[in-house]
Amino acid sequence: MTRLFFFYGTLRQDIAQGLPARLVEGFEPLGPATTRGRLFVRRDLGGVYPVLRSGHGAQVTGMAYRVHHLARATLRTMDLYEGAVPGGEYARRTIAVQLAGGAACRTEAYVENGRSRPGLALIGHGDFARYLKETGLRPFTA
Repeated sequence: MTRLFFFYGTLRQDIAQGLPARLVEGFEPLGPATTRGRLFVRRDLGGVYPVLRSGHGAQVTGMAYRVHHLARATLRTMDLYEGAVPGGEYARRTIAVQLAGGAACRTEAYVENGRSRPGLALIGHGDFARYLKETGLRPFTA
């Protein structure tokens, strides 16, 4: 079964290192994409990572990917890595995304689970890759 994903943070292939890079190996990049929402950053001992509040606010920039055969074990590991577990920081949801060429599609993405947590700083321009370049901070790695 083919699945589409929107990654805006540490699972983006141009940012991913360590475990995240291994998780998205073989995902086919469809190109730059955007979604509506607000992007925040959280600092952690392992680096910084973004948090997407989907559906309202400005534009969030990321990459869309297609994967034809995603093993259940890989999806479970992605969910665990992202904290998309009961009571976790994220949930894997289907969201509306616009590809760079203008086509709209629905993809899976890891978004904030609805429980706002302290310690988040807004990334006003909505682009985590750009934020990393501007700040010199390193992305979270597992």
